[in-house]
Amino acid sequence: MNGNKLLCDISRSAFEEINKLLSLDQELAQDLRASATTSRQFIREECITALMAARLVRDYKAQVKIVLFTGNEEKKCGADWYWRFERENGAIHACVQAKRVGRNYFDQPDSKGSVIFTNEQLEKLNTNLDKYQAKIKQLDAWVATFARANLSPPCGYEELNLCPLHMHCGECNDIGYEGDNRFSSLWIAKAEKILKRINGKSITMRINNIVEQSIRLDCLLPCIGDESSEHGPASKGFVLSKLSQTFDDCVEVIQKDKKLSDSFEGAMLIKI
Repeated sequence: MNGNKLLCDISRSAFEEINKLLSLDQELAQDLRASATTSRQFIREECITALMAARLVRDYKAQVKIVLFTGNEEKKCGADWYWRFERENGAIHACVQAKRVGRNYFDQPDSKGSVIFTNEQLEKLNTNLDKYQAKIKQLDAWVATFARANLSPPCGYEELNLCPLHMHCGECNDIGYEGDNRFSSLWIAKAEKILKRINGKSITMRINNIVEQSIRLDCLLPCIGDESSEHGPASKGFVLSKLSQTFDDCVEVIQKDKKLSDSFEGAMLIKI
């Protein structure tokens, strides 16, 4: 199978799982939440991340590998993940903090929703990154946002099969999509860009503003290239590099360091 097409399929499986969970959340939140609560959702980002990863490793055993860490289980709430994407010409890896769309009212569409970012939270992510990089070389920090939004990838091609970076035949946009499943739902941004955007404050960012700083997973995986790239993922700083440590090397580093294993929920590798 064409590598780009396979990566596109992996992205869409991720979307389908996330969309299913966000749809269920939206359908049941009003019935499950107490009347006095101010929250309009109940499925947390930790659950979405884990179930998305489980779907991918089930459907793409040859391309996806998951390792869950068994550190202090009581501290797992809000823990980061280690994500790594590999292709024949390089790899990119990051400490990932997941966020999910929040709603002001129960039936609010994700595209009108928002995410609360605290300066303390993102500063901690950056501070931890400095410590991680001493042991995991060239590690980046990303914010992954779960929100259904019908918005274009950074290359500007709404029809992805027309994008020269995709380079595979067939429809990308609508395969297997019905209702809310037609939406992209995983957006990845450099943590430093979000931190710069909030400018030392704790703010609520609308989904469209987060998307401006982000890249869609189905653009990132098939279209990512090396430092010579100019368009697509490279336009927002996502490029492949020659990493000196393998995925297994990095997992071993995390498992041997209690502070690291307590900080990470798990590790995910997507490789073709």
